[in-house]
Parts: sequence; C-alpha cells; structure tokens
Amino acid sequence: MESKMKTILIHVVSSEEINFYRRFNSAFYELNYSIIYTTTSLYCYFILRKARANVKLVYIDKDVSFNENESSKSFFNFLVGWSSNNQAFDSYLSSYNCAVKILKEKDVYACFIPSGRLASQEGVLKACKDYNVATIFSGYGNFPGKTFFDKLGTDKNSSLFKDKSFLNDLEYDDIYFNEWKQDFIKSKLEFHNVPQVRRVNLNLYASRFFRILFCKVEKKINVAIDIDRKWGSLLEFKKFDYKKIETNIDDLPKEFIFMPLQYTKDAQLILNYDKDLISSINDALSICREKNITLVIKPHPVENSIDAFDKIQEIVNENDDLMLCNSNTFRLIELSSEVITVNSTAGLESMLMQKNVTFLGDSFYSDMTKNEMGSYLMAFLIDIDYFDCSQISKETVLNIFSICKVD
Repeated sequence: MESKMKTILIHVVSSEEINFYRRFNSAFYELNYSIIYTTTSLYCYFILRKARANVKLVYIDKDVSFNENESSKSFFNFLVGWSSNNQAFDSYLSSYNCAVKILKEKDVYACFIPSGRLASQEGVLKACKDYNVATIFSGYGNFPGKTFFDKLGTDKNSSLFKDKSFLNDLEYDDIYFNEWKQDFIKSKLEFHNVPQVRRVNLNLYASRFFRILFCKVEKKINVAIDIDRKWGSLLEFKKFDYKKIETNIDDLPKEFIFMPLQYTKDAQLILNYDKDLISSINDALSICREKNITLVIKPHPVENSIDAFDKIQEIVNENDDLMLCNSNTFRLIELSSEVITVNSTAGLESMLMQKNVTFLGDSFYSDMTKNEMGSYLMAFLIDIDYFDCSQISKETVLNIFSICKVD
C-alpha cells in the first residue's frame, strides 16, 4: 500500500515571493511532496493559476473564535499604514481559517512563510501552531548568495534572537571563513549595492497603478487583503537624486561615529525598535554627544520618500554635530571610530570589520562572538541567492529542513 503523499504549504503575498518559492518545485516533487499555495493577493492568485499551481485565494471568513488579546492587537499592516487594523484582523482570521481547512484535509509536512510580519502570515502561523505543523520562515540573507531560514520567524521572532548559543554547535571551516571575509570586505570596499533596491521609474508607477486596481477588485469580491493600496500611494515615492548630497568622505572629520539609517517603513524600526527614523537619529546623537564626537548618517538605499529625506535634511541642518553622507557604506564603516545602528545588516558587517557596534533595537547580531558570526554566515544561512532564478536542489531543501529542525 502506497503511503499518502505529504504536502508543503506555502503562503505568498507578492510576485517576488512566488518567483523565489517556485524555484523549489523540482526538489519538492523529487522528495514526493505536493505543493499548495495560499495568498491574500488576487494578482498572486492569477500568476499561480496561470502556472497551473494549486492555490487557494483567502476570502474574508470570520467563523473562528478568538481571545481578547488577539482582537485588540495591532498588526504590522496597520502600523506601517498598508491597511486599517480591522482589515488586518480580517486577514489574520481568514488566513487562519483557510490554513486550518488545508491542514485538516492534507498531510502537511511543513509550511513556508515569508518574514511572518503581515497579518495573514500571523494567521497561518497560528494555524500551524494549533495543528502542530512545522513552520519555516524565510528572509533576505543580506550577504552574497545567502538566504535566511528559521523555524520560529525572522529578526526578533527568530530562534536566533531567543538563544543563539546553538550556533556554536554548527560546524564550519574557520580558514575558509577568514578568506571569505577578506574577499567580501575587499569587494564591498570597491563596490557596494543592495539587490532589493527598487528603482523609481515608469515601471514602478505602472506596477503600483495596477496594484491599486487589484485592491479595488479584491475588496469588491471580499478577498482578505493584507495591503490596501489607495490612489494617494502613487505619490508616496518620488525619484530622488542622492547625488545631491554634497558631503563626501573627504569632507568628514578625522573621527566620527557612523550610523546607516533604516528606511521609514522598515520593520526594524516599527517592530524591533518601536520608534521612528528621526528618534533613532536623536538617540544616536545622544550617544555621540556623551563622547563629544560627530555623528555621520547615510540614508537607506531603499528609501524613496521625499518626505523622509526632507525630515533627515532638516535635522541635519539643525545640528552642527550631525553630517549626512552617501558614500560607500563600507568605506564609511572603515573610517569610522564605531558604528550605531537600529538593527541593520551593516551592524554585522561592521563587526566583521572589527568595529564596536551599538544596536539601538532588538537584534540577534548584538554580542555575537567571532565563532557565532562564522557559524551564522557559513553554516546557518543557506547557500541560495535569493534573487537568482536557478532551481534549488533536493540537497539544499534537506539542509533547510535540518537547520529548521523539521523532522
């Protein structure tokens, strides 16, 4: 008698996530897993249907009991301004119900959830917890050819934040790590770019325009949306020429503390720091003034809000001991006395360059030992280029299961 085929459940809310997870198809089929997608995006639903994937669109379904704490919680969708909290709560409950129906019908081996921040993702997570199904969260590795996976979540929801001592049990080649580190720093000093940066151009505006139209349809047919784009959102980003920032490295003082900024809607600010961008600058300034040293800040490369830049420029103009510079991040780290960050990957990069780093927010990078850094980069992060298009091997999938302790 043949054993029942196990199922992999994948929850997606963007075409980027679809492109990433479809690279797992061959490996999942080779391992004899079927795949079911769930989504709160009508656009994603159409993409997956066109690809003949098994996909469930999450409609508003409130037929589930919930406790008082759940009904009063504020979701990331609301905090970042992407939806009302009522819409977010509908998404949470409806995604929970949708996932529960699948978990009851199918033998689900594991559920893949990107980031885990959105309301729908929290709903799917709750369903998996209630039905004892393993979860695997994914995120940018933020290092070349690396992707982050964790059984509990990303950032401060991750197993690393709760206790990173297990990194010491992972094996890696220390000689190779040191060689990799030297090559990495050398290449970044020569040229540094951020792959997830979106260019503000006609394609971006067109994408947003059609996303707004989809939102209108989604609400008409009662889709449990995570993101309710409105016409005004077309004005929230504008092309800004960062070359207008005239300060360069030669203009900086001999001694300074460097702070790479988060972008205004970054979860690192909203969830892991509980303050806004300007507050983070003021907190860093307080630290610098205790040491009588200038603070140099650099805008986040993903930041495309004119309003945010105006606020940054205003606080720079008001403080003589604050400077704005848009030079190579690694050159700024190299020349700085130390680094302050909320929870940027630049914090870990600074530690690799043997700089003292102050983390203002909750970060699992904080207090990492050299051995833990090596283990994290060489053994914990998975060797997958997130933005590549190549198929992911069965061996890599099994490695993800191992790292995330999926039995």
